[in-house]
Amino acid sequence: MAGTALRYPLTCMSRYAELLDALRVVLTPSDELVYAEVGTYTGSYSQRVWELLKPSQMHLMDLWANTHRAQNSTFVQRRDGTTYQVYRARNMQIVSEAFRSQIREGRVVLHRGLSQETIPRLANKSLDVAWIDSMHDYATPAIELALIRSKMKPSGLICGHDYTHAAGSAYYERVESKDRGDAYNSYGVIEAVHEFLLFNPAWFFALKTSVTTDRAHTSFCLAQHANFPHERYAALRQACREAATVEADAATRSEPIDLAVHKPSF
Repeated sequence: MAGTALRYPLTCMSRYAELLDALRVVLTPSDELVYAEVGTYTGSYSQRVWELLKPSQMHLMDLWANTHRAQNSTFVQRRDGTTYQVYRARNMQIVSEAFRSQIREGRVVLHRGLSQETIPRLANKSLDVAWIDSMHDYATPAIELALIRSKMKPSGLICGHDYTHAAGSAYYERVESKDRGDAYNSYGVIEAVHEFLLFNPAWFFALKTSVTTDRAHTSFCLAQHANFPHERYAALRQACREAATVEADAATRSEPIDLAVHKPSF
């Protein structure tokens, strides 16, 4: 069938062409690109977004509060051997320092608090790209997706991370039964995304990243049918094909991909 190769969603190799690398080939060129990030932590991903997408304005949201008392390390080990991140109020200071000049210019705005409180502060139909990466349970991303929908421009893209049932998930067999139900163990992003698409048929699953390990935490991208023309999808498909070729060539040589040397051609 002629249309088989164009089936959604498109899978893109994430070790070489990560989500933002792929998306920038289909984002409509604009001097007014507005980006929002729900779950900023220390801002390392935000800095990459700033470099690649060059937004005119960024809205960075996080609880930025101490969630673990008397804990100075960045990661805490669970009983099953996996780890989770410790969230601290001082992470906001790290982000503030990284974007000091942009905050002063009003191009980066920090929103501190629960996502249910910060997302509604954004103007309706104002965002070109939204990135959701806060809590990974079911309820939190489900609420965030519902709230962010009205904030997107017609051509806007809703993206996010941890679309997975990998290690750390309640669906992953190595997680011990006594740890199931822990908010840090029980992933529900897949369910939240699929429920959003079920109740919002104007949106579709345009892209997901793909990795080959059992600890894979993939990313996703949602777009609206009416505002994602075929030529945008074709460009995205070509970018992912190029990335897959580089990935496959490295695999045949049993060599890791050096991101400092191999840059996406798109």
